[in-house]
Amino acid sequence: MNININSLSQKYSVRKLDENDVDIIYDMSCKNDIFYQYHLPFVTRESILDDMAALPP
Repeated sequence: MNININSLSQKYSVRKLDENDVDIIYDMSCKNDIFYQYHLPFVTRESILDDMAALPP
């Protein structure tokens, strides 16, 4: 199933995240202490890349 990502929002710019976004994702995620207190393991750059590879595009 192909989704036209550009059609997901008329208000916001939407794009697919890729390896170039890992540092931004990590910086946002690692500050969420309460989430990772209950949802181990703590996020790493490697775990973000693993999730990107494991999840459907």
